[in-house]
Amino acid sequence: MLFLFHQIISKQVHKGEFIMTVRAPVGYLATENMDAVIGHGVAAINGNKYLYYLLQTKLLDRTWEKLSSGSTFEPISSNDIKNLEIKVTETEEEKLIAKLMDTVTCLLTFWQSKIDQLTILKRYLLQKFIA
Repeated sequence: MLFLFHQIISKQVHKGEFIMTVRAPVGYLATENMDAVIGHGVAAINGNKYLYYLLQTKLLDRTWEKLSSGSTFEPISSNDIKNLEIKVTETEEEKLIAKLMDTVTCLLTFWQSKIDQLTILKRYLLQKFIA
């Protein structure tokens, strides 16, 4: 017996684009490193690094929280995202800001890794010498 399954691809994200959560929690971003099919809880956004960091500020200033309605975690719609007034012109200043934010992000990742390593060392030393 042969079964044929036809998958309908409703939403895709391509390598280099980013995805944003549109259901609880709303507004979290990640850059995609491959082409993929995405589910209903995320939106694919094609933009540059400056837009990526600009959208992160919308999470910090609680824009997404204000757009989602209801007493519990409500999703935002694609219109909520599309109707945001965001000016991205790809000027040299925006490119420099994005590069600076990339550097800061790398530094934060590096130092967080060091903190994690020191925390593990601390636990080991506490267990070895205090227990």
